[in-house]
Amino acid sequence: MQNLTLDKKDAASTSTPQPVEGTETPPEDPLMEEQNEKEQAMAKRAYVLKELVDTERDYVNNLGLIVEGYIKALRGETSDVQVPEDLKNGKDKIIFGNIEAVYDWHKE
Repeated sequence: MQNLTLDKKDAASTSTPQPVEGTETPPEDPLMEEQNEKEQAMAKRAYVLKELVDTERDYVNNLGLIVEGYIKALRGETSDVQVPEDLKNGKDKIIFGNIEAVYDWHKE
C-alpha cells in the first residue's frame, strides 16, 4: 500500500476558495434590501398607473372621434354622409346607445 501525504501547498488548493483581498462583497443590509424592494414596488405601481391613465386617455379620444366626428356627420342635415334608412329617425340610438353621455362623463 502506498502512503499519500499532502504538503501545505496541496492542502491549500483543496480547501474552499477564499475571496481575493479587496473583492469581498459586504453582506446585504436588511434595511437596504427592504428599501430596494419598496422602490421596485413603487416603480411597478407607477407603471401600472401610467398605463391606466394612458389607456383612459386613448379611450376618451376614440369616443370623441366617434361622437364629434361620425355621429355628428351622421345626424347632420347638410352632411355628405349617406345615412342608411335603418339609422334615420332616431334609430341610431339602438347602435350607439348612450355613447354621448359616456363621452361627456369621461372627457371631464
